Amino acid sequence: MLADLALTAVCFVLCSPVGTYGPIQGAINCTACPVGRHQDTQGGSVCKACSPGTFTGAATDKILCSDCPVGFVAPGNASTSCTGCGQGTYQSATGQSICLPCEPGFANSGTGVGSCKPCQGGSYAKDP
Repeated sequence: MLADLALTAVCFVLCSPVGTYGPIQGAINCTACPVGRHQDTQGGSVCKACSPGTFTGAATDKILCSDCPVGFVAPGNASTSCTGCGQGTYQSATGQSICLPCEPGFANSGTGVGSCKPCQGGSYAKDP
């Protein structure tokens, strides 16, 4: 009777928590997604790249990509951080991939700003 018993190993544990993946066959554990990528379902075999305007950083859980805040952008896929819009540019919405130029007669002097302000009397701003 013992000769009739067949022992079978079953792969049944899905990579969990979300934010991890099983990159290879025969894996014995799951791996955290690298920065710039995420995994929003259990049992994934690859991590998904964050789309432009979003990112995951080293301190995030990598379940979902986060939108860049106002004044910041992530121009490409798999971004690990957002970049502040430079002087003369702005971004007034979250989750964007490009900075917009200030209109003629408007300017800003900082980095990572969400708007441009009209030039004060006695000054002007040229086309960017």
